[in-house]
Amino acid sequence: MSISTSGLLKREFVAPPEAGQFLIWPASDLTEIWNRNLQVVEENRQKQLGASPLGQWILDARRSMLDLAMKHVAVYADLDVGRPLSDDIGKILMAGHQPELFHPGVWFKNFVLNQWGVRFSAIPINLIIDNDLADLPRIQVPQSVDTKPDLASLFFDQSGGAKPFEESWILDSNQFQNFSDRVRESIAPYVSPSLIDPLWSETRVAFQRLAQTDPNGNVKIGEVIAAGRHRLELKNGFRTLELPLSRLADEKPFAEFASIVISRAAEFLELHNKGLAEYRSVNGLRSKTHPFPQLEKRDAWIEVPFWVWSEASPKRNRLFVTQSQGQIRLSDFDRVDYALSEANFANEVHALRDEGIKLRPRALMTTMYSRLLLSDLFIHGIGGGKYDSLTDWVAERFFDLRLPDYCVASATFNLPLKQRTVKESDLLNIDQQLRQMVTHPEKFLLDPNSSIPLSTEIQSTIDRKRELISGQFSGSGRERHQAITECNERLRHALIPLQQELSERLKIIADEVAANKVLASREFSFCLFGTDLIQRLQNC
Repeated sequence: MSISTSGLLKREFVAPPEAGQFLIWPASDLTEIWNRNLQVVEENRQKQLGASPLGQWILDARRSMLDLAMKHVAVYADLDVGRPLSDDIGKILMAGHQPELFHPGVWFKNFVLNQWGVRFSAIPINLIIDNDLADLPRIQVPQSVDTKPDLASLFFDQSGGAKPFEESWILDSNQFQNFSDRVRESIAPYVSPSLIDPLWSETRVAFQRLAQTDPNGNVKIGEVIAAGRHRLELKNGFRTLELPLSRLADEKPFAEFASIVISRAAEFLELHNKGLAEYRSVNGLRSKTHPFPQLEKRDAWIEVPFWVWSEASPKRNRLFVTQSQGQIRLSDFDRVDYALSEANFANEVHALRDEGIKLRPRALMTTMYSRLLLSDLFIHGIGGGKYDSLTDWVAERFFDLRLPDYCVASATFNLPLKQRTVKESDLLNIDQQLRQMVTHPEKFLLDPNSSIPLSTEIQSTIDRKRELISGQFSGSGRERHQAITECNERLRHALIPLQQELSERLKIIADEVAANKVLASREFSFCLFGTDLIQRLQNC
């Protein structure tokens, strides 16, 4: 759904409610969207951006990305996914996600990426977002399904603290290697065979090959998980490429892109915050952090939408810049502080990587760069699809360019766990009845199906309340309210057995509803599902 307000689109996406359902947005003809995007990209190629013709910049950025992706995949995969590079590198489809054991709805994007690559004779590339903070190295597995469902955490490594994926190395290789055994044992009562064994078989191979590329045999946790998943995909007919965002961000084309935003920091902050305020207004959001915070200004320092840290201290911080006397100074007010020349800014930004400085895009910058320079169509999940209308708004005003349209893909799959028959509406209904017992107890006493006898005292109290409500009372409003409350209390006393019965039912149903939230969750990792999940995703 799209609603235009002051030029910014409100886009609402909801996960499919039923298992096996999928979401593809827009629902209009995909070929029409693809052809329109190709036209937008071609028009952009004819324009100038910064000091470079945009057409040459697009070519350089894509050639660099493809070269990196082919080299990256070649480390852990046998299949020859390489393609010769030429001036005509072809069309590019992209999607991206953090390197996690995500749920099937996220994995669905990879299947769409692969299928659309075939459909449009395009190169499909999955961007591994490894500059995000790594979550706890675990998945959650259902347990006690037949009694009181709960979640157990199964760890595939020790926690290394809040660091970006690209800085998170496997700490306990034994725990990592035997992860599949623990998962198989835990999920076997409900799913057998599950995907964990074929997935982890490929992941172990990826582990060995990636370890050979490091002098100390170390392996990054996110990189090996993504590589194992990709090997599984390749074995099932995929022809996709993959590339960690960190590799992309270390290259010259990205440094040039970042340099334009940083050198015009004040202008970008104004547009960013104006668009963000409008986005929140259009979407009815009160939170000051959703979808992300405003950029800040601290005296002469201006925040830009990038993360920065050093190899020596991999703590991800916000980046601030200030300009004076022909220099642009970069700082995180912690450990990073560099003064770079305005005249040679892009080259010096690129050279920061040689000093162990990691300059990484935040979410808005990641999709803006990917859509402006790298791809002809970007496939988002639900979260990215919502906020990327803001990316369009900012990019069009800052670069004076239109971005190619994006698509959204997601799906819902549930583990084969027997759910309870209750619904949330049952819980709400009983809760409403308990509330009505306080304010309108006579409704229950006068119900034809009520088993409570209407004594003379009860009937008299009901009649008295009717008189009070109809206005037959000579006292003040406060006294009238007190008299009605006293009637309700006397009537409610007769309902105590029914109230107790409903309260007990409320607790039972609340437990059942809570159980269903576990049983019907779409958030379980894809590795817990049966081996038929791949075919089901391919058929969506």
